[in-house]
Amino acid sequence: MSPSLSIITATYNAESDLPNLIASLVAQTDADFEWVVADGNSTDRTLELIDKA
Repeated sequence: MSPSLSIITATYNAESDLPNLIASLVAQTDADFEWVVADGNSTDRTLELIDKA
């Protein structure tokens, strides 16, 4: 079954912003969503943080 909602995030060197975003997604009361990330070839820890989420 497909999720009822898709959350799409575009990132580029978003290491400083991702912890708050990830915490917000984890705190959602309706977990029936998918998170799609389009990264613009980040050179910081953006991808590492997304992989751990």
